[in-house]
Amino acid sequence: MGTMLLLFSLNLQAETTLPEQSTSKPQTPFHNLSYWQQLYGDSLEFNVTRNDKPVGQYQVAFKGTDQSWRVESRMALDFKAFLFFPYRFRYLGVEHWQNDQMTHFTSRIDRNGELSETFLQRSQDTSGLPFWRGGLRQSPKGKPANESVKPLTNGSQNLALSNHYNYGIIQQSQLFNSLTGALNQIQLKKEDLERISDGREKVLTTRYRYTGDLKDTWVWYTHDQRWLRMRFIADDGSTIQLNCQRCYPD
Repeated sequence: MGTMLLLFSLNLQAETTLPEQSTSKPQTPFHNLSYWQQLYGDSLEFNVTRNDKPVGQYQVAFKGTDQSWRVESRMALDFKAFLFFPYRFRYLGVEHWQNDQMTHFTSRIDRNGELSETFLQRSQDTSGLPFWRGGLRQSPKGKPANESVKPLTNGSQNLALSNHYNYGIIQQSQLFNSLTGALNQIQLKKEDLERISDGREKVLTTRYRYTGDLKDTWVWYTHDQRWLRMRFIADDGSTIQLNCQRCYPD
């Protein structure tokens, strides 16, 4: 929320072969603002369902210039858990970029009043070598705040985030989980082809399944690399799904 992966929980958790990818597409999995705006426009919008019932919204917005820009991901959920328990979830994740390099990321999460933040920062060691530093800050109800921030991995490359708009995540072996502040080891497996709506028309997509540290999670991308859907199984066994309402350029 950037998948983020959206692993919020209540401590609840072929018809044809795809066309060959165009050789004119950039080969790097990380791009500048103009690329994302050409692919999606200024924003993406999803509704969120729980066991096929509407429970909230998820949006991604691209802002700034190619030299200095950010991606803002927001999620709002409200529903009754275990038949009567009201559950409220709010998420805001902000990526900060200079050209095609991310400099830092922060998220703020509110689960029924329990607040937490995740943090990721590109830093340098005493020898000038880059590395990523990040982790989790929590403020549980009635308890003192605590923080777990540490060096995570080499910072010479952009580190994938669990905000699924970037198709390049299928090439990555690890990501920074924007809800837990942990570095997750992942691999995406290609599954079936499906036609689903991008908010304007039904288009052919490929479904991918996460394996590794993240399980019971699926994402759908079009052949031109647009993200249209995500589904995962929450800890209580319910099915959470993000369904695209607007995922196409202006």
